[in-house]
Amino acid sequence: MASKMSITFSEDEEEEIEIKQIKMIFIGDSAVGKTSIIQRFTQNRFDSEQKYKQTIGLDFFMKEVEITASLHASLQCWDIGGQTIGQKMIKSYLRGSHAIFFVYDVTDAKTFENLEKWMEFVKEVIKETGKVPYLALIGNKTDLGYQRVISIQQNQAFADQYGMRFFYVSARTGDNVHATILKVANDLCGVHTSSTDVEIQAAAPAVATIKRSPMKNRTNPEMVEAEIVHDKKAEKDDCIIF
Repeated sequence: MASKMSITFSEDEEEEIEIKQIKMIFIGDSAVGKTSIIQRFTQNRFDSEQKYKQTIGLDFFMKEVEITASLHASLQCWDIGGQTIGQKMIKSYLRGSHAIFFVYDVTDAKTFENLEKWMEFVKEVIKETGKVPYLALIGNKTDLGYQRVISIQQNQAFADQYGMRFFYVSARTGDNVHATILKVANDLCGVHTSSTDVEIQAAAPAVATIKRSPMKNRTNPEMVEAEIVHDKKAEKDDCIIF
């Protein structure tokens, strides 16, 4: 279950807002668009030069969204560098996650095939902890549909095999990015929403967005956790309100 905290307003305001802390992990091969998806969601921007940059270890972004009038979710988006596959630290990053997004490029068959390798890490962590996070499959780069090599049937089969929800997005155009992540957040908060509800929610302004630059200790999972705790104390100073 996602961790939570609550904020009580002054005596003149009766409503109490509960804030759930949700850890979301984005995994997949390099250049599938994990960073672009997260940046599109947290900052609504697309960096066309991002494809020439590789995430080393971990980048971290956070966005607080309104689930209901009395419930907010603070979404911690962990961007795991694709080159970390095969390294023991990936399992440390996965521990304690509430949702894991498996991201692949719909125009690159190899990135889809390699999802099995990423799944092996996840299964090992589930076996060790006994906890099953929310699993979601994301096919990115739908704006390049004419180059698509992975069929809907292949996508469906992989999702069914592991009991995952699946989504298609385009980080470049922003299509379905916000709706996808918000749908998962709503599910984790136990709030049932229709597609229309999520679309309306996706169009609404964020409560606050905090962008974290690459962490100093991003190759050390324990230090990353400590840095997040420290950074939360300074959120009021570095958040961008929309």
